[in-house]
Amino acid sequence: MNYGKPNLSLEQTAPGVLERGGLGHAEQEHDFNSAQLLSSALARLRERERALDYETHQLGLRALEAVLLRRAIIGMYFSGSVLWFNYLEFPIDREDAYLRIENGWAVFHDNEPGDCIPTNLQRDYRDLAAVAARLVDSRVRSIRLGSQHGHLWLTFDNSDTLFVNGEAESYESWELRRGEDYLVVALAGGDLAVSLPDSGTTG
Repeated sequence: MNYGKPNLSLEQTAPGVLERGGLGHAEQEHDFNSAQLLSSALARLRERERALDYETHQLGLRALEAVLLRRAIIGMYFSGSVLWFNYLEFPIDREDAYLRIENGWAVFHDNEPGDCIPTNLQRDYRDLAAVAARLVDSRVRSIRLGSQHGHLWLTFDNSDTLFVNGEAESYESWELRRGEDYLVVALAGGDLAVSLPDSGTTG
């Protein structure tokens, strides 16, 4: 599903509203409010235009769940802030999964509203290492993928949620990889690239 482009442009519409002269105070105030409403509506349309393609979003979520659900953090590579996932019990999957984090992240207890986007994001790999140590025996219980910008939420059995910001204009925010088959990348600009064993590559 693609939302497509809005039919209305601010440049086409706003001058007719804002450049009328000789208005009384009440008309000017009404005109200003109309322009505000129009600007707000166009902003919402543009935000919808940025929404991830529905098929890509679903493929990305499918890949994330196949790779991470019921797995736990078992280690971390400090170079590049890469979290290492696998099962805690035997049989251990012969293909480890790796989540590389390049953008801001945060951890919060999952009593927040659904899809909460934290404002106080962290970037230091040493803080991420402390989080990984705390979560090392806790499995991934649920996964959420934002419909815009590729935001990622991983909720663990202890009810902690790791949020990774998926919005960056000039670099990839995060990348999940397992072997040669599974790859999900939050691309610059907020789009996703997804590769699955039975779907090829999209994005």
